[in-house]
Amino acid sequence: MAEEKELEDLKLSIPLEFYQKLTAYVKACDNEISGFFDVVFDKEEKTFRVTKVYDLIKQEVGTGAVEIDEEGIAKFNAELIKEGVEQLPRGWWHSHNDMSTFLSVTDDTAIEKLDNGSYIVAIVLNKDNDIFAVVQLFDPVVIRIKLEVAIAYDDEKIIAKAEKEVADKVTEKSYSHASVDYGNGDERSPHWHQEKLRSLAEEKAQIVVPLPKKKRKALRMIRELKLLRAWDDELKSLTYTDESTNTVYIDYTGIISHEEWKVALMRDYDPSALQ
Repeated sequence: MAEEKELEDLKLSIPLEFYQKLTAYVKACDNEISGFFDVVFDKEEKTFRVTKVYDLIKQEVGTGAVEIDEEGIAKFNAELIKEGVEQLPRGWWHSHNDMSTFLSVTDDTAIEKLDNGSYIVAIVLNKDNDIFAVVQLFDPVVIRIKLEVAIAYDDEKIIAKAEKEVADKVTEKSYSHASVDYGNGDERSPHWHQEKLRSLAEEKAQIVVPLPKKKRKALRMIRELKLLRAWDDELKSLTYTDESTNTVYIDYTGIISHEEWKVALMRDYDPSALQ
């Protein structure tokens, strides 16, 4: 058994799609199973990155342990070489079903059988989604290092696929506003008042906002702020001005009558009594 060491910042990165494939295998079988994956090492990031998870090879399994079938592995490797693969898998994973994730004595034996003269990354998973990983070096000395595992949710393939789908299937809705004929040849957009409010605010350097649409709330504001009422020919609307803040409230729906405005400013007026 190799001595297990901990090396700061050495990590194993598993792209989301490969992590989902591994966990799906684990949850689909009530016995311990195993398989292989490709991995590369990023020296700058000090990170091993999973680049492929192979489909399962034929195997006989039990509830207690996973045993490496050397004949089955030899056949698997031969098929890869026949396909033109230059580097045989340097990653081995297996499940511990409902048990905790660790390397057992049987696992140590399995890793020794996978000696490729370089290194092997071993992953242990269980049905609780726990995951444990190490890298075992075979040359120049045999040493085992525990790896910090990170799931790469920002996988480039997933991002590229999502971006392509958005580009192909998502369009921004455009709006066209019908004009309103006021009967005198004056056609205006339904949003004419809002547009005019913005224009007026820029011209007069004032804060220009609509008066509340609810009468009770509008009358309470008139009373509390002592708003001054006037007609604006340009806006074709009544305005209520708060001189203390240079704010103009526009009553473009005509909700407040002249008499209601006068009453609202009386001392004994109670807007809460309004029905």
